[in-house]
Amino acid sequence: ITELKFLKGKGVSSDILALMINKSKVKIETGVFFESGDKIVKIEPSVFSGSRTSALGAALTYGIASTKTKSYVNNKNSSNVININNPVFVFQFDKAEKDDFGSGNWWFKTASSPNDFALTKLKQKKNRRELVIGELGGITASFQNGVDPKKSIKFNIEDLGNGRYKVTPKKTLEEGEYCFFYQGTIPRGGLNNQSIFDFSI
Repeated sequence: ITELKFLKGKGVSSDILALMINKSKVKIETGVFFESGDKIVKIEPSVFSGSRTSALGAALTYGIASTKTKSYVNNKNSSNVININNPVFVFQFDKAEKDDFGSGNWWFKTASSPNDFALTKLKQKKNRRELVIGELGGITASFQNGVDPKKSIKFNIEDLGNGRYKVTPKKTLEEGEYCFFYQGTIPRGGLNNQSIFDFSI
């Protein structure tokens, strides 16, 4: 208010001031982005085409071998291409409307930081990419949901304020297919995690 009064006193028109006030109310777009030169490019998520469980190994070994659940997306390569091996990502979360899960990007309403996501490499097949999202131990019968921590790539997080975070992998990413996979709490309303934020290096 003080700054607006100052501008008004300097002769800035009421129309310009009104436009500035309206612009300040524009909703921030949530999502995962990457820096490309002087631009910020949004990573459009890919939807899982299906999933399967590899139970054959467990059957042949009478339950000794572990059983893995894999989800996959069509196409061998992502449409989100990054041309450097040390990319910088930006995560934008919605801090204002945490209880509104009506949009498709509900991850960014319920998540609190990029720590709710795992960065991992995807396994390339002939015409698709796979991600192991669960594993049942054969001997211990313990179930691990989400990405194996041993397969996760660690990253640094810098809080930029207003729900925005700068994310940089702690190691150089070799050529291949990668993704950010949400591993946080699933909110109410029957929502489930059917997408990954995938990219090619």
